[in-house]
Amino acid sequence: MADATQVEDKLSEEISENTPEKKQETLEEMLSRHRKETTDLQNKEIAMKKVAAKGSKAEQKAKKKLVDEEISKLSMKLKERHAEELSSLGYSSSGAGNGRGNLDNLIRAIAGVSVTNQADRSKPSKGIKRRGKRSQQEAAREQRIQEEQSKIVSDRMIESEKLEQKLEPLGLTINEIKPDGHCIYRAVED
Repeated sequence: MADATQVEDKLSEEISENTPEKKQETLEEMLSRHRKETTDLQNKEIAMKKVAAKGSKAEQKAKKKLVDEEISKLSMKLKERHAEELSSLGYSSSGAGNGRGNLDNLIRAIAGVSVTNQADRSKPSKGIKRRGKRSQQEAAREQRIQEEQSKIVSDRMIESEKLEQKLEPLGLTINEIKPDGHCIYRAVED
């Protein structure tokens, strides 16, 4: 855990070096710095997780919990600071979009999350389209086969109808027996 605190101290020093001075920073410069700080935080997260992966299973579990809590705290602080800096440039967090822009969309853009609506991205992939088309073709094929089989009158069907007509006055019926190797015995079983 001592290594994690060292990494944290280094990151806080880097962040303090990157904090804006009194000179006014342009939006592009600020966004660039925010992206860099976000990647630095991600690198710190990786380093902390590597340090936590050393030791016995019980130690790893305890370290992992601490590291996860620390990472969530640091990411929240970083997001809050970025939001404050962007709001100082005139970006508001309101959904109305008044002022110079929407802060939420800008923060998502910094984090690398798509700002477009999810409905636009819900286009099915080629594989999904291909599988759907294939299943429709297979269903249509099965339906055609069923229709054709229902129209066909085979010799077997004619023979079984004639046999049923002859057995009906005698009070006998035809019973289907599952062919399993003992079917000859099951036929006379009743």
